[in-house]
Parts: sequence; structure tokens; C-alpha cells
Amino acid sequence: MTMDRYAAAESFYKLAMAFAPVPDLHIMWLLHLCDAHQEMQSWAEAAQCPVAVAGVVMLMQLALVARNDVVWSKDHVTALHKICPMVSNEITSEASAAEVEGYGASMLTVDSAVTRAYGQLAKCHTLLTTIYESILEQESSPIPFTDATYYRVGFYGDRFGKLDRKENVYREPRDIQLVMEDEDLGSRRERIFSLSTGSVRARVFDRFLFDTPFTKNGKTQGGLEDQWKRRSVLQTEGSFPAHVNRLLVIKSESLEFSPVENAIGMIETRTAALRNELEEPRSSEGDQLPRLQSLQRILQGSVAVQVNSGVLSVCTAFLSGEPATRLRSRELQQLIAALLEFMAVCKRAIRVHFRLIGEEDQEFHTQLVNGFQSLTAELSHYIPAILSEL
Repeated sequence: MTMDRYAAAESFYKLAMAFAPVPDLHIMWLLHLCDAHQEMQSWAEAAQCPVAVAGVVMLMQLALVARNDVVWSKDHVTALHKICPMVSNEITSEASAAEVEGYGASMLTVDSAVTRAYGQLAKCHTLLTTIYESILEQESSPIPFTDATYYRVGFYGDRFGKLDRKENVYREPRDIQLVMEDEDLGSRRERIFSLSTGSVRARVFDRFLFDTPFTKNGKTQGGLEDQWKRRSVLQTEGSFPAHVNRLLVIKSESLEFSPVENAIGMIETRTAALRNELEEPRSSEGDQLPRLQSLQRILQGSVAVQVNSGVLSVCTAFLSGEPATRLRSRELQQLIAALLEFMAVCKRAIRVHFRLIGEEDQEFHTQLVNGFQSLTAELSHYIPAILSEL
């Protein structure tokens, strides 16, 4: 019988929650849960466990030490709660006074011992230095950080027991794929909290989406003029990263996009990606220069001659011949506006690219300029106003 590693971790989590009124046992099971996640290389989930432990210690300290002597305040507990929902904002009322005092006494003893162990303190500070240097390196990297890979997995059949007819969203490291994967999910919303402890940002995900292409004639794929899209949005019970690798889907809804809406969305997505590169600062240097490597990659995929068919095929499908007569006036205006905005951002990006490059990239820049001019000339056959707009 194969052991379900997700279920094993969830068992540790349930035990930790069951013993929440007893700090010693609560922490013990949280640390077991941390070990289980580390074995699965689920580092974000593992990190949630010591954060929860820190919250327990803070609350015990607030309950035992005089107000003027506290090391931590309720603001620190609130900050921890934002990145780790398990951290409570108040001490569990079920915990007896003896349990609180006993745990507090043991913590004070440990604290007294640690203050004399300067070698251990030196190791701790060395480790913190390494961690912060890694954060700085990640923030200055030209490669965008990818949080993880998310999957929707549904269970159907009596053999799954309580999981039958339930869906979950799984969070896995970005370089690991599930054997039983269904659809690869991307985050729809990112909530960023500014913590009182500094410039730390907590990224919390609780809504996800995936798109499914279809046509009205039953085929999955078709021409642009026939390609519809169904967007499914899932709401999970809780948010990622969590103490477990999977969360139950509690709400699901879907929207359908017509072929022209699908095409407009495709162009707007490309425009937004390029604009983000122009507006993204380099955190390590504190300036406003975009990241050159990723800017070049997106520009090449937008205006290079060999990929012009993407935007041109949209014009061919919706702005020429009989298909154009089927568009409503609002749809036609939205499509033209999206195309004009796309080209305007491309032009701006090419100018910024010229200011950033060195002599070794001059030939590549010339190719971008030629590609943009060629694309503008082709689009002018469908949108004459583009020549005056640009």
C-alpha cells in the first residue's frame, strides 16, 4: 500500500491543531510537520511551521512578562498572522494557567541559557546573514521569480472515500509535476501586505484560474475567428502557502469569452507583460531601469519579423472581409484600441532598449527596429490611423 505523503502531512497538521491549547504538544507536532514537509522539499510549507511556533512563543511571552519588559508586541503577532494564518491573535482560552506558566518558565530557562551561548548566537547571526544575502540576490535577479506550480485535482469514485467528488488545489515546487495532474493553474490574484517589521512582502494566494479553449463545432482548437475560451475561477478554503500542500476548492465559477474577446485578451496580456518590464525597478540598485534580459525576450516575441503572424493573424481574422462585418461596433473599437496600445508600448520599449544596451547589442536592436517598422506597415492596411498614431 502506497503512503499518501499529503495525507501524512495533513495528519501532523490535524494533531497540531488538536493540541493547540497545550503549547508544548502544539509545538512538538508543528515541528514534526515541518520535518515532513522538508522531506518532501516543500520549503514554503515547512517555513510556515516555525513561523507558527514563533507566534506561540510571542503569545506566551506577552501573557507572562510585564508590559514594559516585552520583547515582542501584539503588532509583531499581527504581522506574523498575515504570512501565517495559523498564528492566533490571542492566547487560546482553553489553555490553563498552569500550562501557560509552565511553558513560560521553560522558555525563560532556555532564553537564559542561550544568552550565554555566544557560539550558538554567532552561528544564528551567520545564518541570518546568508538568508538576507540570498534575498538580495533573488530581488536583483533579472529572471522573474515563480512562486510555484498549482494543479487542480479532482477525485471521483468510491475508492477515494471522503475525497470522492471533491476537488483540491495542489501547490508544488515549480520544478515538480504531479503524476495525476489535471490542469496547470496560475494565480489570479496576488495580495501584498506591508509588514511593520520592514520591507517584507507576503504573497498570499487563494483564487486561481485556468483557461480551456473550445469551439462551437465541438473541436478543441480552431481558427482565431472560431476560437472560444472558457475561464474557470477556483476559490480555496484558506490561502497558499499553507501548512499543507493541498486545499479544498469551496467555490468554482466559469466565464466564456467569444473569439474576438479572446483575441483582445491575448493582445492586452502581451501589452501588460511588456509594460510591466518597463515599470519594474531594479530593487538592488534602487533605480527605475527595467530588467534588460527579460525586456529583450518579450520584445523579440512581439515585433521580430518571424513572429509578426501573431498580431497580423488577428487583423486577418477580424478586420478584413466578411468577419469584420460580424463585429459589433464596441468590439471593433476595443480591438483597434488594443492593437494601437500594443504598438505604442512596443515603440516605447524599443526606445528604452536603445538607452540600456551596449555595443554588443546594436545588431539585435536594429533587428527590433526593422521588425517594428515592418509590423507597422502591415497593420496600416487594416488600421490606416496607426501611421499617424505612432
